[in-house]
Amino acid sequence: MSSTLATASQTGVRPNSAQLAFSVAELVNEIASYLLRDRVDLLTLAAVSKRLRPQLLGLWARHLDLPFTQVANRLRFFQANPLISRHVQYLRIRDDISVREYSDSSRMFEETPKLALPYDELHQLLALIHEQKSQQGTMPFIDCLVGDKEDIIKLLNAFSPLKVPRMGERVSAIRIGPTGRHAHGYESDDESFGFDQDAEYERQEESNENWTELVHFIAHAQKLARHTKGPGLVAFQYGDPIIDPDEASMWATQVFPPFWTGLSKVASDTLRDLTVALTHKDWASKVLPRLKFANLNTLRLSQDHFTGTDQLEAFLDRHSTIMHLNLQLYENEQPWSMRQTFPKLASVEIFAGDAAEQDQTDFVSRHVSLVSSSRPFIIKAATKASADDQDPVLHKLRICATSDLNVFEDFAKRGGRLSEVHIQSGSFRDESDILQRLRNNSWLTRVPSAAQAITCLSIHIEIMKCDLDELRATFSSDFLPNLTELSITYFQAIEASEDEPSANATAKRNLRAVFHALVSARSLRILHLTDRCQRFSTPDILVDAVFPSALEYFVWLKRDWNRPQHFRFVSAHPYGQIEPIEVESGEGRLWGKRGRLQCIPAMWQQKISSDGVWDRPLGSFRDGIVLDHSSFPPTWALS
Repeated sequence: MSSTLATASQTGVRPNSAQLAFSVAELVNEIASYLLRDRVDLLTLAAVSKRLRPQLLGLWARHLDLPFTQVANRLRFFQANPLISRHVQYLRIRDDISVREYSDSSRMFEETPKLALPYDELHQLLALIHEQKSQQGTMPFIDCLVGDKEDIIKLLNAFSPLKVPRMGERVSAIRIGPTGRHAHGYESDDESFGFDQDAEYERQEESNENWTELVHFIAHAQKLARHTKGPGLVAFQYGDPIIDPDEASMWATQVFPPFWTGLSKVASDTLRDLTVALTHKDWASKVLPRLKFANLNTLRLSQDHFTGTDQLEAFLDRHSTIMHLNLQLYENEQPWSMRQTFPKLASVEIFAGDAAEQDQTDFVSRHVSLVSSSRPFIIKAATKASADDQDPVLHKLRICATSDLNVFEDFAKRGGRLSEVHIQSGSFRDESDILQRLRNNSWLTRVPSAAQAITCLSIHIEIMKCDLDELRATFSSDFLPNLTELSITYFQAIEASEDEPSANATAKRNLRAVFHALVSARSLRILHLTDRCQRFSTPDILVDAVFPSALEYFVWLKRDWNRPQHFRFVSAHPYGQIEPIEVESGEGRLWGKRGRLQCIPAMWQQKISSDGVWDRPLGSFRDGIVLDHSSFPPTWALS
């Protein structure tokens, strides 16, 4: 008998329906799980229900995101509610302070005060979680991002074995950022190079010590993982392949070469995801020969002026387990030969010189399981490989990026069905050019079944003119009946005379019109829009606007330019009901819904693997896409 019914039998007061419902633990768990994605309602319910608060907050703490800007607040919360920390199962620690300072390029050379990094508070919080979790027997999975390699030692001190001896048991991911945060303080006496040579030597020596200590930490964590049957180190990242390598290497120090030997030795059996963005101080010829991982399935390697093609060939030869291959090797001395065979290869994103046409065709013929590619040559090679066959060689290919729409024509006529297409700026200057081409003269118009297969479109253009008629017609369900996710990125800058409030007001007016036009997209659930505008300063925007009938989420701004904002649709109805409304358009009457957009945490789109690795996209050109469009209908690619 539940406590509610027991109390009722003693007092003679019959509980109401809500009390009865919340007395059923299974029902409460179901409701809480439904509210967990957006998190806003979960915390609201916890705030108003003292009885349900421990259960709801425990569910909230299960996936704990710990950005440095929130460490102090999180510490105060868990000090006041220490038992809640027992529910932490997946923990991400990330230095958003250094990364944010670095990404704001306008401040790169300014002597601006830098926020202190809260490593002392982090140490206290880890000690609190360690104390509570030790009573349960298991530590949380941990994914760490250090914004600057100079801070490696500070992170390791926070994981001191003397104070939190078991905290390293499930460290599944370590990421070292490219920010060069501490390099600004070095004075320059050498006008020709811009650096004090003695100071640079000292920095390199300090860096070597940091990398040595990191290997020791990983080795200790791997030993703990073996004893507790944890996953060990699953993912390691050095640098960021999305950031301009020249900028990232401005204050670079070389990664101590013995570090790579040590990493390979201690994580050879567990590491599956490796990202390495080499700077001009790093030599691929000294890095790649030191690396060998038995179960590597994801490789992202990037560098400008790459000179290690022979070593890359040998590295790929001994890693046939790779499933996701991303090579961003610009101005390399010679192209990658594409001679290797990867039996389970699912995605490729390759900028590594152009191999011979026949080598490309042979590579595609050996990898018919490909699902995703960022390069149109894959489709061209597939079309050539299947010239004498009516069926496409890449019958599983669903995701592709290109600036040339012509490459899809023969592929579609042979039965190829792409579901997620990324169209990059090339011959298209503004959205009217590309939208007219899509709607009037593309493979989608000539092969209607190809248009039906599209569930996601991502378009990069230079100028957004907000031609509402073009938007309405191109993304109409009459043309793209299953379009579920749409992303438009454009480079239109704010007028110099326009201040932030005015820019926000202009953006809101434009957005209101855009959403009204997209009512024709009846299947659209998620919309991404990006320009160089500012973040909105209010938690609610577009109040009492009209939205597409299926819309759930809106993402404003792109994370490699600015900090994105995430919004969900909230109905104008006081009880949250969706009331369809008629909208007049050139296509006749359409049905939309009225409401507003409410700002929510980014956790709603977070991807977390079962072994604790956060945010691992299929390919960087897909950055920001939420749904998994490799199957129909699209599914949530979340943990």
